[in-house]
Amino acid sequence: HTTTFNPTWSEEDDQRARWENSELDYLHEFLCELGDFEQGVFRNQFLDSALQKGREEELTYSLQPKINSIRAMGVDWDKYEATPNVCVVEIDPKDQLHYRVIYREDIPQTQHTLDFAVNRVVDLEKVFRPSFVYVDRGYGELQYEQLQLKGLVNVKGIAYNAKTAYFDPISGETKKLPYKHVMVNIAQWMFEKGFIKLSETDKSFISQLQLFRVEKITPTGIPVYSSKNDHAVMSFIMALFALVEHYNNPFTRRRQWGDPRV
Repeated sequence: HTTTFNPTWSEEDDQRARWENSELDYLHEFLCELGDFEQGVFRNQFLDSALQKGREEELTYSLQPKINSIRAMGVDWDKYEATPNVCVVEIDPKDQLHYRVIYREDIPQTQHTLDFAVNRVVDLEKVFRPSFVYVDRGYGELQYEQLQLKGLVNVKGIAYNAKTAYFDPISGETKKLPYKHVMVNIAQWMFEKGFIKLSETDKSFISQLQLFRVEKITPTGIPVYSSKNDHAVMSFIMALFALVEHYNNPFTRRRQWGDPRV
């Protein structure tokens, strides 16, 4: 049954539920609706807002990052075309609340040998000095090991289908959920609440965000997401997840009632 049938459910309860959960989780858990899969995970209105924020500060990619910023790097080894994708996200030093995508790169397919791809990630790590490098371990186990052998001590491998602890504000319990679902849910929440800034120059990344879909919901209630042409999205959400996992942030504080920007 939906919460609207609960006589003790108040407008404040509903507002809190909307704030603490992404739209997909709110529709599924509170209204017993699956939502419109055709609209995509990251709605255009929220992507437009993130792009506008980036436009206002003329956000562009650069290999000369600003100092004194906390950053993380995500690396996805695309299983379909074997073209690694790298994304760097930083916590906005001006307010410590927003997350800026400051760099993204597709390793060209003509140069996709293992040594070149691994060395390129190492080179970018030296440029951006991220606190953490999160890499896709499911299709990049060998690359993950090579990065460790080359001296990256801040690298962590993520297998998307493996389980991780996730606090569920609906039940008030900590659950074990697939990494991919947790990371997508965090990114979706961040977009919906206006904490992401994007560069309008990266048309390919924007297109992938727009096309990222829920293909179905499993019997256990876990969304199954599109898995083709998503390598830019996955590198982004891994970098974002690294920052959320290790630093104070709006998502993990979302149960503290109220918008932290107010």
